[in-house]
Amino acid sequence: RVQVVNPVVANQWLIQLPNGVSVSFAGAVDSVALASVLNAAAVIEGVVWFVLRLHWNGVLNWFDSHLTNVLLEGMNSLIQALKSRASGYRNNENFIVMVYLIGAKLEFDLPT
Repeated sequence: RVQVVNPVVANQWLIQLPNGVSVSFAGAVDSVALASVLNAAAVIEGVVWFVLRLHWNGVLNWFDSHLTNVLLEGMNSLIQALKSRASGYRNNENFIVMVYLIGAKLEFDLPT
């Protein structure tokens, strides 16, 4: 938990973080609001570290290969949008053709 120490001098604040680091600053701040914000930041920091630990091998692999699945996620998004805006296709072959047309990003210079 983050602890906000009452100021000795007016508007001089000392913040003690859970990892033992102390931060001091000057300014007119509500100590309760400041403690709430800092506690929320500490919780967020904990969540970030938890997620990083879960995916640590993937993070290290990115530094080796610089490959991500962002292209696959983008293509999946296009296919899901195609499925949701369609009322149905006559057969799977027509759906696959539409996936190819959407995914290829072809530009047809048709007269308008």
